[in-house]
Amino acid sequence: MATTRKNPDSELNIKRIDSKRESGGTHGFQVYFKRNRVEYTRLYSDLKYGGKENARELAREFRPILEASIPASRGGAPNFTGHARSNSGRMGISISEIDLANGTTKLIVQCSVRVARGITKNRRFNTKDRTLAEAIDAAHRWRERMLSARRKAERFVAAN
Repeated sequence: MATTRKNPDSELNIKRIDSKRESGGTHGFQVYFKRNRVEYTRLYSDLKYGGKENARELAREFRPILEASIPASRGGAPNFTGHARSNSGRMGISISEIDLANGTTKLIVQCSVRVARGITKNRRFNTKDRTLAEAIDAAHRWRERMLSARRKAERFVAAN
């Protein structure tokens, strides 16, 4: 599976776009927010706005303007009640097949959870010593523990 590499010029709600094409491609900074599955964006092109640094500064100036004009953020709060869109039927938990060195394959359960704003933890659960259903249940319990710890931490921060 290919991984995406974050551009070091990107920052909170501003993505650096550097696409390579024969005609020059697109280079600039995109102010980006996503609320309720709707994307709000604006691109500041290096070429149009007088270079990379000017485009960056304009994007930084526009970021609070755009954020004020869109629905409020849930503050990075995880979606505790949404519908699972995974093949396990449980949010954040999926069943995958991996290739082993001996040429066979085996099923694993993968789980992901946001433990803090912008920080995701991933964990695999093996089906070697347990059934698939038991691995899914173990992943679910682990995910709930992680979410519970996050809820407690966020309540502590909000209270102080």
